Amino acid sequence: MCGIAGILGRRDEAAVGRMCNALAHRGPDDAGTYTDPDGHIVLGHRRLSIIDLSPQGRQPMCNEDGSLILVFNGEIYNFQELRASLEERGHTFASQTDSEVILHLYEDRGVEVLQALRGMFAFALWDRARRRLFLARDRLGIKPLYYAQVPGGLAFASEVRGLRRSGLLTPRLSLPAVEAFLSFGYIPDPQTILEGVRSLPAGHYLLVEGGTIRLTKYWELSLDSPSAGSWTMQEWAARIRAALEESIRLHQVSDVPVGAFLSGGTDSSTVVALMRDLTGQRVKTFTVGFGSEGEAINELEAARAIARRVDTDHTEVIVSGRSFLLELDNIIEALDQPTIDGFNSYFVSKAARTRVTVALSGLGGDELFAGYPHFQFLRTWARRDQVWARVPAPLRRGLARVAHQVAPLDPWRLAARIAYLDRTFGDTAARYYDALAIFSGEARQGLLRNGSGGHGRRGHDETLAVPGSLTDPVQAITFLDLKHWMASRLLRDTDATSMIHSLEVRVPFLDHPLVELAFGIPGDLKLAGGIGKRVLRDAVKDLLPDAFFERGKFGFVFPMEAWMRAELREPVRNALLDGSVSARGVLAPNAVSRILADFEAGRAAWDKVWALAVFELWARHHLDAAPAA
Repeated sequence: MCGIAGILGRRDEAAVGRMCNALAHRGPDDAGTYTDPDGHIVLGHRRLSIIDLSPQGRQPMCNEDGSLILVFNGEIYNFQELRASLEERGHTFASQTDSEVILHLYEDRGVEVLQALRGMFAFALWDRARRRLFLARDRLGIKPLYYAQVPGGLAFASEVRGLRRSGLLTPRLSLPAVEAFLSFGYIPDPQTILEGVRSLPAGHYLLVEGGTIRLTKYWELSLDSPSAGSWTMQEWAARIRAALEESIRLHQVSDVPVGAFLSGGTDSSTVVALMRDLTGQRVKTFTVGFGSEGEAINELEAARAIARRVDTDHTEVIVSGRSFLLELDNIIEALDQPTIDGFNSYFVSKAARTRVTVALSGLGGDELFAGYPHFQFLRTWARRDQVWARVPAPLRRGLARVAHQVAPLDPWRLAARIAYLDRTFGDTAARYYDALAIFSGEARQGLLRNGSGGHGRRGHDETLAVPGSLTDPVQAITFLDLKHWMASRLLRDTDATSMIHSLEVRVPFLDHPLVELAFGIPGDLKLAGGIGKRVLRDAVKDLLPDAFFERGKFGFVFPMEAWMRAELREPVRNALLDGSVSARGVLAPNAVSRILADFEAGRAAWDKVWALAVFELWARHHLDAAPAA
């Protein structure tokens, strides 16, 4: 895991140096730059040594004749298999790294190299002969990559902060992105918080050649297996178990110590149990817990039970409102873009980095196996669609008209449900958006000083669209979760808050062969008996105790509401009431004050206030403060 940066079209070593300095936390072990002899491109790299710790692993890395130059961030899990095949075809290697495999594969396959790679990655490859820049990002978007047009060329970096610190662009807030943040609590790709800066979408590559820029999708989720629909629960569970074992075996390849996050939930417990089962070695595990204010969501005891059963080398970190307050500035600094999430990963990553350099996470299990409550909720609405469709059209129109009229007066909310059914009929994406939304369109319009720019749901159709071939509502929700919530929130936040501590986090549930397999599981099997993750539970039931599956789902969450009424009360109030909101000119101060007052009076949810506070604190840290040289 590393940080990469570069500029195409202008020879500016100083700007690339500033970008690399801004990414130093991503690669504290080494740094390097490459300047093309003809001045076409400058590449920069910060190294966190994971595979082949020797100087031969330094980047930027060249092929034998110096015609290809690579800067790479991530891990290629099948690199040993690929290397053996390349050596059979006469390729010679100068290192033991996974990075070098990409150079030799590109020599054989060009941009089709991406089809062979299994892992998490973002890289830039300069092809001197073709004067071609090849930027690529892994299928699920585990590793980030951003780019922007700058005077005289194109700049790119692993983090938005790298581009911001380049000195080549003026950092201005993107108002559509601000509105998207108010909608979701994060900013969906390919937007970013800054005007003119774009995120390379997951499963895409960018080619810059001959004065043209071409963005191409090279991978998409699909339902390819015609026989999958006939598999029984037992057959699915067996296939999932085999794919999980293979993924976790590959994800443990490393030349530095490897551990795992252990929240006490099904996903992280599965990862830890399989790590121990496959290697026979004790796993270093790390858990975050709370004091009495977080008792209702504390998973310390559940994590301890798994740690005892699997016999791990277990570390616990207790986070209080006071310790969160002391780290608040560091947390905000870690966030590359505004988000209401990520602080959980911040604390567990900080603890893990004291003992390991790589940590495996259970991220992705809920999305793949229907673990979230919104799977049940949205499937219920899809079934109501089937009933609604059988009502004769004239009667349906009449019922809908009356329901819309009387909904505000109906204390039983039956009319409201009919009105909602009619308004969102057949639109899983619209309902998904509603399930995730923090502020509604009307609320956003009141919060933005100049009103809504119309960038809410309609502004993200390309992100929220469901392919017409996905008629199974659970599969459609999985598609949206992986493309939206997972890529733009969970993975981005995990990358930012782990890499700020120079910790590489690997996500074996998102190994793309496993993702492609699990995506095809019919929704009725994933939620068999009204139980989420049914197939995953059956796949690992021999590893985890029966009582483990009877526990309710908490998620990797913090007691934010309690802290915001205690230790975090003043920082939140200061962020929202000290005049900087008004001076920034984006949010309407009166609306912000009203939402804060509603929260303090118990009339508004904590995440609304936290979203507003994080946005203002982020802007102060990342836009108002003078960047370090």
